[in-house]
Amino acid sequence: MQGRAALIRPRCFLSLLLTGLAVPFSGYAAQPSRTPSSVDVQITLSQRAEARLNERSEGIVVAARYFGDPAPGAESHVNQIGQIDLGRVTEEVSGRSQTVHITGPSLTPGVLARIRGPVMLNVNIYSARRSGPDNILNCDFFDGNLRDTLHKPLVLHCALISEGYVSGVVPIPAERAADSYAIYSLLLPGAPSDKLAPSHIRHWTIAGTTVSITDMNPAVPPDGQLKAPPDNVKAFNEALEDFQARKYDRFQLETASLHWNRSLNLVTNEQVSDLRRSGSSDTGIAFFSAVYFNSKQTAALVYVNDWCGNLCAAGQWVYLEKQNGQWVRRSGITTGGA
Repeated sequence: MQGRAALIRPRCFLSLLLTGLAVPFSGYAAQPSRTPSSVDVQITLSQRAEARLNERSEGIVVAARYFGDPAPGAESHVNQIGQIDLGRVTEEVSGRSQTVHITGPSLTPGVLARIRGPVMLNVNIYSARRSGPDNILNCDFFDGNLRDTLHKPLVLHCALISEGYVSGVVPIPAERAADSYAIYSLLLPGAPSDKLAPSHIRHWTIAGTTVSITDMNPAVPPDGQLKAPPDNVKAFNEALEDFQARKYDRFQLETASLHWNRSLNLVTNEQVSDLRRSGSSDTGIAFFSAVYFNSKQTAALVYVNDWCGNLCAAGQWVYLEKQNGQWVRRSGITTGGA
């Protein structure tokens, strides 16, 4: 083969050279003429917020602003805060949880030449204010690199301002909500199957935000307290993997989804702090982590801590399995004092 290659004539060699040079040129010509800018915004509303918007026949507004830092020579085009505006999009939609598609501005090479660095995006959500002068929603917002929003929906949660919503804490994902709340309801203090909570506590409240691994004291992982059942090791280990992937997540709980015939109030982080400081001997706080599932959502791990002052404050892990459509505790806490 080397000998045959040595016989290539100059004209043939020149032809091959030109063909090779044409490849990168052709590739460059095929580059898109504009940068993608459309974004999907997944809006989740608390039950109270959705009910209030429905009561007022009020929609919600999604406002998106595209911008960047000025490139050299474009300083004369900056706005009042020293940025280059690349376009604004406002969408008004009905007052319910949904995914809104934002068709962004045309980000052509000429437009992008005005900025230095990445295209930035700011997204805000507020009530449409058709029924009154004030915005009634407290919503998450996004302020960051447009590139980070192009391949998956941007998830933003809204609650009523009066709910004292903590930004960054979202509801339990829809595909996990029903089973998660069924498990929480099973383990609520005073439930028929409950063997966790001390009997002397007369009033129980539920922490409205789930705890993550950083909130647990001590921060013991599930396999630090529990062993996989011999007949279902795979399911236990899959739930353990889910814990490893989601152990820093916190979720907002909703009272209406907790099913038990007692009056159990959800309390905010501030109220939790007040109750802890009060040293009340007849009021307890139940804390839950997110529920971590196996792939088929038939096995689950959850952290439970029933706090009651100096009398009980040691959280533990519970392992459950779904049997005949009902969740059953297989291992975990069996005596009071969690």
